Amino acid sequence: MAPPLTLSPLSVQRRRKLADELIRAEEAERRRVSRQLHDDAAQSLACVRLQLELLEMSLPKPSAETLTRLNEAKELTDRTILQVRQLIGELSPDLLDQLGLIRAVRRLVTRFRRTHSAVVRLSVDRVLNLPLFLEVMVYRVLQECLRNIEKHSSASTVNISLTVADGVLRLNVKDDGIGFDANTALAGLEASGLAGIRERVALLGGSIRITSTPARGRPVGGGTEISVELPVD
Repeated sequence: MAPPLTLSPLSVQRRRKLADELIRAEEAERRRVSRQLHDDAAQSLACVRLQLELLEMSLPKPSAETLTRLNEAKELTDRTILQVRQLIGELSPDLLDQLGLIRAVRRLVTRFRRTHSAVVRLSVDRVLNLPLFLEVMVYRVLQECLRNIEKHSSASTVNISLTVADGVLRLNVKDDGIGFDANTALAGLEASGLAGIRERVALLGGSIRITSTPARGRPVGGGTEISVELPVD
């Protein structure tokens, strides 16, 4: 009987290399989808919007009902165009390439403030000399956290800190929203974003801690805190 096959654990260098390749491949795919959305969907929606304008001008005596429906169609088209543009920006964060991590994070928070009434406090180390794959990881984790806060938390305050000390990068995002059951959420499809982040953080040899207290019928919950630690060589 042949002895059982044992696999040696990946070295830190090999794990980092695999993580770098994975993140680069994902980002390349995001950019491809972003370009396709821009070249196809966004342009098509712009043409639809123009056609609605031309249709309205070509009608000799449109009824009030017809004008109402046309206006509703134009407003829906405008909202969809805006959503597609926001999605394009999320998929392909050119700011990260052009401005670096700190300024890209500040822009991400600024965009969040435009659509959410929560007070956001941001604390970032001034100098962060990180490999590209770590910068992408931090950006994507924060992006996912803010997306979840905007959609689900009803938070009034959000505290974000990003530091590097003693060879460890620490990202902490805390809100005072309604909270959720972390174990139940991570097991469901709706948490695919957080679950994906947890897998990538583990691949990089880091750790993630999610602490949340659901409201359970009360007007507010205990909020949610997500802490990520990643080793920095």
